[in-house]
Amino acid sequence: MRKQVVQYLHCPIHHAPLELKIIDEADDGHVMVGRLMCPEGCEYSIVDGIPRLLPDSDAVVDGEDMSTLQKATIERFGYEWRYFQDWGWLTDYPDIPDAEEKFYGGLLENTRDAFWGKTLLETSDFTEGQVVLDAGCGNGRFCGISAGTGAEIIGVDLGHGVVSAFENTRQLPNVHIIQGDLFRLPFAEHTFDIAYSIGVLMHTGNAEKAFESVGRCVKP
Repeated sequence: MRKQVVQYLHCPIHHAPLELKIIDEADDGHVMVGRLMCPEGCEYSIVDGIPRLLPDSDAVVDGEDMSTLQKATIERFGYEWRYFQDWGWLTDYPDIPDAEEKFYGGLLENTRDAFWGKTLLETSDFTEGQVVLDAGCGNGRFCGISAGTGAEIIGVDLGHGVVSAFENTRQLPNVHIIQGDLFRLPFAEHTFDIAYSIGVLMHTGNAEKAFESVGRCVKP
């Protein structure tokens, strides 16, 4: 985690700004171990360079406890993005039998086409200095594409795929990866200039509420 991202982070429960305590900082400027403290008493860990901003309490949406679904999501998609860490980042398919069938869609050029085709955004929509949310970033492949616009990109994901996302984007100075819950995002209202979510909201259990939560964080 780069220190400059703290300015955007808020407690997902009390929506208060967080204070950073650094325990270990890497040579490349990333805070690898630390704490993020809320004035209301909540504390969140920074582990392996990633702020872990998941509340201890279960997510309840429209009166429904989402904890079982979220645990399954973490297990399945967390496993997927750790196992297929390089999917979407490949410059060429591995030189093994049936590689095209195994890894179809996994090339960087496929990721680039999917990003612009699915978001319907144009490069002219981005300007340097904007703050952009990738809601459900997986292994960070779309963060890598949007980072090329010069905007500040914050990728959020619920599961262990954030480790892959961090490893894949660590060298990009304008990408920040956070483990968080789309229903209880750790940002203030109107933080972002742009938000996108590709292939994620339908897996949350309540796409409408997840959409509303993301929308709350976007500037009018």
